[in-house]
Amino acid sequence: MSDQAEREFKELIKKKDKMMADKQTIEKQITKLDTLKNNTLMQTFTNVTASFSNIFRTLLPGADAVLELADAEDIQQGIKIKVAFGKDWKESHSELSGGQRSLLALSFVLALLKYKPAPLYILDEIDAALDL
Repeated sequence: MSDQAEREFKELIKKKDKMMADKQTIEKQITKLDTLKNNTLMQTFTNVTASFSNIFRTLLPGADAVLELADAEDIQQGIKIKVAFGKDWKESHSELSGGQRSLLALSFVLALLKYKPAPLYILDEIDAALDL
């Protein structure tokens, strides 16, 4: 009985060692994927930011909009959209009219689509909140 318990113990130790090696392999893969994901997000952010500002300025002359990282250290924390009319930067999007918000959203969508085009676009009443 003692010999059998010792063999089972050794088997469990082998299984534990294999599991720890597998765990390290998985953690390395997770780190690689996180790095790849962050690099891809940063590249997308950089490309979309340039297009976004240009599109917004074209749709609404005299205005400006920029995308900023919510946290410069971690892109996964999201982005902030800042809007200015003339030299007056708005503190909140609630200060914008419905049409201005529509143009802001449309600019963002078009900037994303310019970065990664789709074969077909369906936009339903995109100008509904706009004045003549």
